[in-house]
Amino acid sequence: MTVQAAVQTFDPRHARGLSADARRVADRWLKDAAVRMNETLAEFGIEAKVAYQTVVTQDTRTALSGLPDPDVAALLNLGKAKVPAVLSFRTGLLLSLVQGLMGVNNEEWPADRALTSVEISLARMLFERFAIGIADAWPTREAMATAFVRAVLRTSRARLFDPAVLLAITRFTITMKAGEESIHFIATYDQLEQICGEALPAPAPKSTPSAKMADLAPLVPLPLSVELGRVQLSVSEAESLKLGDVLVLDQTTNDLLTARVAGRPKFQGRPGRVGGRVCFAIDAVVED
Repeated sequence: MTVQAAVQTFDPRHARGLSADARRVADRWLKDAAVRMNETLAEFGIEAKVAYQTVVTQDTRTALSGLPDPDVAALLNLGKAKVPAVLSFRTGLLLSLVQGLMGVNNEEWPADRALTSVEISLARMLFERFAIGIADAWPTREAMATAFVRAVLRTSRARLFDPAVLLAITRFTITMKAGEESIHFIATYDQLEQICGEALPAPAPKSTPSAKMADLAPLVPLPLSVELGRVQLSVSEAESLKLGDVLVLDQTTNDLLTARVAGRPKFQGRPGRVGGRVCFAIDAVVED
């Protein structure tokens, strides 16, 4: 028996998207990358706000035709495999960011024009810092190796990607006094799918009816908390607390902090920072 069905023409512009697992990794990574980019902009005194929007997949021709032209892009290498990717800015937007480095926050977008050698040098400094932020945002224990390679002029004509492949295009928005613009982050679909898949946690071992509780115990998550210090307040003192009040704790700045696992003291150490995150460095193990 045969069934008559309408045959739809394949349109490569409506390409398959990332798998659900890879999409979750990419969303987390790129949202955090936007946070790191904002930290860089704030550090340099540039009045701008970056926000992650979405990732879509398109054929190379369609994807590149959607980029601003002219643009200036950072060519990056991602991961140990040095996956090529570009971070593309409309020329006027990049000029506004470069001028922000010099303390000028424009209320109108500069006209698109070729950048001077000095402006290109300042843009490279921004690109290098953005590359560090993208690496630091990678959602695994170790940051992903990311390197800025060179600046690219007019990405759509630079022949960076095979015309036969699908591309994954991430769109960020950036808001400045002059208005809102887009930043595009582009890599090949297959390579982005692969590196996001590598960031997924290893599947938990399958349990069997005869599995013992001792075999499952290492898989049980335990809460770990670090205690900054303590202070005792009367009821009236607690009720009178307000925004801006400072509580003096019983801990001095030279004392080791205590980390508790499932409520029991387990480690002693000191607070610190890794990239943009607070950390706890273990100096001693508390004996039972």
